Amino acid sequence: MPVRKSARKMLFTAASVVALSSLAQGQTSGSWVVEADGNWSDATKWSPAVPDNGGVATFETLPTFILAAPRTVRQDSATVTLDKIVYNTPFTFVLNPLVAGNTITLTGNAEVRHNVTPTLAWNTTTNGQLLSIGLAGSAGLTRSGPGIVSMSVASTYTGNTTLRDGSITRTTVGDAAFGNTSGQLNFNDGTIRVATAAFNSARQINLIAGGTIETTASGATTLSGLITGAGSFNKVGSALLTVTGAGNYSGGTWFGAGSVVYSGNGAATATSSVLANGTITLDNSGTNVANRINDAAGMTFTGSGLIMTGNAAGSSETLGVATFAQGITTIGTTPNAAAGATLTFAEAQRSLGGAAFFRANSMGATPGANVGNVYFTAAPTLSASGGGAAGSTQLSIIPWAYGADNSGSASTNAGASLVTYAANGVRALATAEYLTDFSASTANDNVRVASAVNVAGASNANAVLLTTGGSITGSGVLTLGSGVFLNTIPNATVSAGLNFGANEGILHTPNSITFSGQFTGTAGLTKTSIGAATFANATSSYTGPTIIGGGTTTYLASVGSGVAGPFGSDTSAITLAPGDFTSTKLIYAGAGAASFARNLDVRAFNAIGNQALLPQFGVSAAQSLTMDGDIALSFPLNFTGAAGAAVTVNGDVSGSGFLTDFSATSTTITLTGNNTHTGGMEFTGGSNTWAVGSDTAFGTGPIKMVMLSGQPTIVAVGGPRIVPNNVVALSIAANYWTIGGTNDIDFAGNIVLANLGVAGAGSHTINNTGLTTYSGVLSIGGLIKAGAGTLVLSGNNIHNGIGTVNAGVLRVAHSNALGTPLANTLVATGATLEMTNNSLSAEPVTINGSGIAASLGAGAVRSTSGNNSLGNVTLASSSTIGVDAGSLTVGNVGGAFDLIKAGAGTLSAGRYRVTSLSATGTAAVTLGRDAANKVSTIAGGLTLAAGASLDLGDNDLILNTATTSTIEGLIKNARNGGAWDQPGITSTAARNRVPKITSLGVLQGSDYIAANSTTFDGIAVNASDVLVRYTYYGDTDFSGSVDFDDYSRIDAGFNNNRTGWFNGDVDYNGIVDFDDYSLIDLAFNNQSGTIARAAAYLDGSDPSMQGMNTPELQKVVMHFDQFGGGYAASFLNAVPEPTSTLAALALTTMIRRRRRTR
Repeated sequence: MPVRKSARKMLFTAASVVALSSLAQGQTSGSWVVEADGNWSDATKWSPAVPDNGGVATFETLPTFILAAPRTVRQDSATVTLDKIVYNTPFTFVLNPLVAGNTITLTGNAEVRHNVTPTLAWNTTTNGQLLSIGLAGSAGLTRSGPGIVSMSVASTYTGNTTLRDGSITRTTVGDAAFGNTSGQLNFNDGTIRVATAAFNSARQINLIAGGTIETTASGATTLSGLITGAGSFNKVGSALLTVTGAGNYSGGTWFGAGSVVYSGNGAATATSSVLANGTITLDNSGTNVANRINDAAGMTFTGSGLIMTGNAAGSSETLGVATFAQGITTIGTTPNAAAGATLTFAEAQRSLGGAAFFRANSMGATPGANVGNVYFTAAPTLSASGGGAAGSTQLSIIPWAYGADNSGSASTNAGASLVTYAANGVRALATAEYLTDFSASTANDNVRVASAVNVAGASNANAVLLTTGGSITGSGVLTLGSGVFLNTIPNATVSAGLNFGANEGILHTPNSITFSGQFTGTAGLTKTSIGAATFANATSSYTGPTIIGGGTTTYLASVGSGVAGPFGSDTSAITLAPGDFTSTKLIYAGAGAASFARNLDVRAFNAIGNQALLPQFGVSAAQSLTMDGDIALSFPLNFTGAAGAAVTVNGDVSGSGFLTDFSATSTTITLTGNNTHTGGMEFTGGSNTWAVGSDTAFGTGPIKMVMLSGQPTIVAVGGPRIVPNNVVALSIAANYWTIGGTNDIDFAGNIVLANLGVAGAGSHTINNTGLTTYSGVLSIGGLIKAGAGTLVLSGNNIHNGIGTVNAGVLRVAHSNALGTPLANTLVATGATLEMTNNSLSAEPVTINGSGIAASLGAGAVRSTSGNNSLGNVTLASSSTIGVDAGSLTVGNVGGAFDLIKAGAGTLSAGRYRVTSLSATGTAAVTLGRDAANKVSTIAGGLTLAAGASLDLGDNDLILNTATTSTIEGLIKNARNGGAWDQPGITSTAARNRVPKITSLGVLQGSDYIAANSTTFDGIAVNASDVLVRYTYYGDTDFSGSVDFDDYSRIDAGFNNNRTGWFNGDVDYNGIVDFDDYSLIDLAFNNQSGTIARAAAYLDGSDPSMQGMNTPELQKVVMHFDQFGGGYAASFLNAVPEPTSTLAALALTTMIRRRRRTR
C-alpha cells in the first residue's frame, strides 16, 4: 500500500529529529584559547567547541603570558569523554575537577600527549602539565610525546598503560595514577618520575624499549611485579629503588644515581650488562636468591658500589666481568653471623684510574660463619714488587685497591689497609704484615707508618700505609716499588719526595693530606678517593698521565707543559675522572696569579642531577688563573672562585658537556677560545661575570639561566662579540642578567624570556656603553629593560608578555621586535622606546616623561629615522613623543596629561585626546577614521612652534580652552589660499581633495550648540569650546553638507558684514565675499553632481541657460551675476583639470559678461 503524503512528511520529520539528536551527541574537539582560568563547559574559552564525546582537547601556547602561571581548567561535569588530551605548549595548564569525583573518560586512542620537549638543567626540572583529575574508561592510557605530565589524582581506568616517545610521567599518588592494578606498564622509551609519595607497584613491567624509574628525593619506590622484555631498565634519582619482583628482561641495566636494593625475588637474571653509577645491594637476608644478576653480564662501576647481604643459610652470587671504570667503588659483603657470604666476579678490569674499596667481616678468611669473601675467577694482577708469603711484610698487593675487615667500614675509616689476593679472595693486610718505618725497608716491603718517621735520604718500600699517629718528614726521597701510597688519617703531611719508578703512582687519599716533596716516575700518577690532597711542590718531574679520581686536589704554583711543575713534566692532558658520589676539584690555592698550560680532560661520571658533585676547576680565593690549555668536556665542568677571583680560559673547549659557575662567587670567568662544546652553559651563580672573548665563547649549546637569586653579568672583551647560542630561562630569580662592558655584543640566538612556572619577565640590566643587541627571536613572556645602556631588538619576535622600559633606551629595529601586540609595553620616566629601521609595529605602549636625560627631552618614544609605527599610546603622565626624521604612525593617543611632540619628523595618530599638545615638526591625525574615533580633544592649550603643523587630515578637533580667532589664524596660515602648504593647523585631506571643496571649519561651541546639540562627534561640548571639523566649504553648522540653511547664514553674513565660518567666511579673510561664495557653490554643486555644467556655464563654453534650472546651478547663476569674473575664476580654479585649463582660456569672455558687484 502506498504511503500517503502526510505520512511521508511525518516519517521525514521523525528522521530529522533523530539525525539532529545524533549530531548533538557527536564528537567535538577544541583548543583552550584564553589566558584565564575557567570551567570546562564554558564555550567562550574553547575554539571551535567544547571537547567531549570522544573528541580531542588541545592546549596551545596562549596569545599572552601576563598572569601568574599556570592556567586552571575545571572539569565541571560528572565526566567528559575524550580520545586525546594534547599539549602543544610549554606553558603549564592544570586540569582539575570542579567537584571531587568528576573525571575524564578516555576512549579510542586514550592518549595524553605532550609534544614539547622540556628544557632541563642539571639540577633543575619542571613538573610539566598538571593533570590533577582522575582518568576513567576501559581503553587504558597511552602517554606520548617528549613532554612531562604530572598526575596527582588516583585514576580508575582499566587496561594497560603505555609510556613512549621519551615521555616523562610524574606521579604524586604513587601507583594509583595508573588506574586499576590489573593493568600492566609498557615502557617504550618512557619514564615514570616518582615524587612526594612512595611508588609501590605490583604491576608487570614490559620493556619494549627503554624504561626509566626516576626516584626523586621523596619518591622511594618498590617494584614487586615481573620485569620482562627486550628493552633496557634504568633508574635515576636519589631515593631508594627496591626490586622484589623477578626480572628476565634482556636489555641493559643502568643505575644513574641513588641506591638499588634487590630483595625478595628481585633479580635481573637475563640483563645483558650493568652500568652502576649508584650502589647496588643484593639483599638475601630474607629471601635467599643465588642468582640475582646475570652471571654473564659485564658490570661497570663508576665510583659506585655493590654489597651483598647474607642469609643464615649462606649466600653467594656469581657475576660477570667487573670493570672499575673511574672513581672509588665499594665492593663487599655483609655475612650472616651463622654463615658466610660470597661474591665471585669473572675478572677485574680497570680504566680511567678506577679504584676499589673492598670490605667484609673477616674478609678473605676461610669461608664460614660471619666471613665475607670476594673472588675473581681470573685473579687480579698484583704488584710485581713484594712477592712474599702470607704473614710477611713483603706481600704483593692489588695496587688500585684497599679495604677493611669490617662489613660496616667506610672507605674513610682509619682502619683501612692495603689489600692482596689469595686463595680465599681479596683480603686486607694485617698489621703484622707491615714494617713500621723505612730503616730496614726494601722495595718489596710494605710499611705502616703510625708515628713520626723522618726520611732524610733515599728510602724504599713496596707500598706505604699512613695511619693514626703517623707522619713522614724529611727531605729525602721514598721510592715505592708498587707506586702505591694509602693515607687513612685526616690532615696528614708528607714532606719527603715520592718516586714511583716505572709504576703508575697511585695515591689513595680517603682522607686529607699534603705532599710537599717532589713526585718522580715514568708511568704517571692517579689520585683516588674522596679526601683532599695538596700538591705543594712546584718542581715535580714525573711523566705520564695524571688522573684525578676524586676529592679536591690543590696545587700552589703554575702548571706548565713539558716542564717540571705540580703535576710533573708531561705534556698530556690532566684527567678529572671521579664517579658517583665522589666530587673532584682541581684548585689553585697559591699566592698571586698563576697559569695552567696543560690540557684538561673532564671525564667525570657523577650522580646524574647532583649539582654539588660536578667537577670543579678554578681558584681557592681571589686569585687569578689563566688556563692556556684546551678543555675536553665529556661531562660538565664547574668553575670556582671567591669574590674578586678571575679565571681566564684561552684554550679551546670541546665535547658534549657544559660549563657552569655553581661554585663561584663574584668571580670573573673569561672565555676566549674557539669553543665547540655542545652542552652550552648553565648560569647558576647569581653574582659572577662571564667575559666573552670570542664569538664562540659559549660553544654551540644553549645558555640556561638557572639562578635561584641574583643575576650573572656578561661582557664582551677584546672587541665586539656575537653570541649565537639560544638562551632559555629556568630561573626563579627576578633578574635575567646584566650586560656590562664597553664593546658591542649581539645575542643572535633565540631567547626564551620567562620561566614558565612564573608570570611576566625578568630584568635585563643593560649597563653596556656599547650596543647590546638581541637579534634572535624572543619568545614566551615579557622583558624588563633596566640599566642606562641601549638594548636593540632586531629579531622577528613572538614573545607574549608585557614589556617595560625602566631605564636607558630600548631600540626597536624590526616590525615584530616588541612581540605580540596583545601585551603592551610600558615606558617609565627617564627611559626611551626608540623606533628605527622602518619598524611597523602594532604594539600598544604606555609612556611617561620625556625620555633619557642625555636626549634632552627627545622623547619617551623617539622615532629616529625611517617610517615606523606603534599601536595605541597611553600617557600615564605628561610625556614627549619625538620624531627626529621620517614618520611615526601610532594608534590613538590618550591620557589626561600634556603631550609634547618633538623633532622635525611627522607624528601621525588615530586621534589625540590629551590635556595639552605642544608640537614641533608635524603632529598629524591618521586619515580615514571611523565616526566613533575621528575627533581629537585637547583639554588645555595647543602650542605649535614656528614652522610646526597639526595635520587633522579628515578628522575633527575639540579644544576646551582655545579661542576661535587663534585657531582660525592657524588654519588660515596653513590653508594659504587653498594650497594647504604652510604651517599651522592643516589638512592633508583638504590639500589632496579634487575638486577643492573641503576645508577645516571652526565653530564656537555656543554656535554649534545653537544649530545642533551639545554632542559633537559623540562627545559632549560646552559653549566655550572651540570645534574644528573637516567638512565642505559652506557647511556653516557642521551638519556634514551644504544646504539652504547654510546659504541663509552666508547671505546674512554677506549682507551684515559678519565674519567667521558660521557666517560664511570660509577662507578666514575677515569678510564674506565672492571667494567664499565660489567655494561654497563649488561644494554645493559637487554634492549634486552638477559641477561640470556649472563650469561650462562659467568658462563660456556653454553660456546658455539650458539645464541651469536646478537649485544648485541657480546659485551659480545668481552669484556670477552678483560678483562677475572674480567669482568665476575662483570657482574654476578649485575644480580639476581640464576644467581649470578652460578657465584660463575663457577669462576674457567671463569678465565681459554682465556682473553686479557688492
